[in-house]
Amino acid sequence: CNAAISACEKAGLWQLALAILGSMTGTGVAPDIVSCSAAISACEKARQWNLALVLLGSTSVLRVAPNIVSRGAAISACGVGGHWQLALALLGGTAGPQLAPCLVSCNAAISACEKGAQWLQAMALLGCVGGLRLTPDIISFNAAIGAAEKCSHWPAAMALLGDGLTATSVAPDVISCNTALSACGGGAQWQLACACLGLAPHWRVAPDSVTCGTAIAACEKGGQWEVGLSLLQLTTPSMGLLMQPAVGTQPAGAKK
Repeated sequence: CNAAISACEKAGLWQLALAILGSMTGTGVAPDIVSCSAAISACEKARQWNLALVLLGSTSVLRVAPNIVSRGAAISACGVGGHWQLALALLGGTAGPQLAPCLVSCNAAISACEKGAQWLQAMALLGCVGGLRLTPDIISFNAAIGAAEKCSHWPAAMALLGDGLTATSVAPDVISCNTALSACGGGAQWQLACACLGLAPHWRVAPDSVTCGTAIAACEKGGQWEVGLSLLQLTTPSMGLLMQPAVGTQPAGAKK
C-alpha cells in the first residue's frame, strides 16, 4: 500500500492516494508514517493544503506519530496554498527530538513566507536557522531573496545576495542573481541591477537569458533605454561573454 500511495503522489493522483490510505484499515493493514507522509505530500503537490492538515491531524487517531517528513510536507502545503501563517504555526509547533525543526521544514516555511510576500518573516526565519544549529543552504537564501523581491525590497535582496551568502560561505546561483536583479528592477535601481549582472562572473554564476532580460528590464523601468540597448547588444552574441567594462557604465548620451 505504501508503494501504491507513493506512486500516486508522484503521478499527481491525490484522490487515489487518499482512497488507498482510507481503505488500508479495512484490509487489515494499519497505515504507518510512511503512508501518511506520502498522502500528505500528494495533497501538497495538488495544492490541497486543507486536506494535508486534516491528514496530519488524523495521525493521532491512526496512532501514528508524525515526523519531520510529514510535518514538512504539511508546511509546504500551507505555503503552496498561500497560508504562510499556518506554515509558521506548524513550524513553531514542532517539539521533541522526532519533530525538532530540520532544514527542510525551515526552508518550507521560508518558502511559504516568500509566496505570501512576507519578507520580514522570511528574513527572521532565515536568522533563526542558525539558532537551531542548522546551516542555511542556497534554498534557504533563494526563498528569502524571493520574498524580498515580491515586495520590491531591493536592499534586503541585495544584502542577502552579498553579505548574507558570504557570511555562510554559500555560493549564489543563477536563481539568486535573477531574483535579486528582479528586486532591483522593481525598486527602480537600474545601477544596482547592472552591477549585479557584472558581478556574476565573480560569483561564478553563468547568466542566462532571464538574467540579462531582467537587467535590461530594470534599465527600461529606470528610463535608461540606452543602457538597456547596450546590454542587449553585448549579451545577444554569446550569453557566456558578458560585458565586464560596459556594465554599470552608461554609453555616451544616456540619461542620468
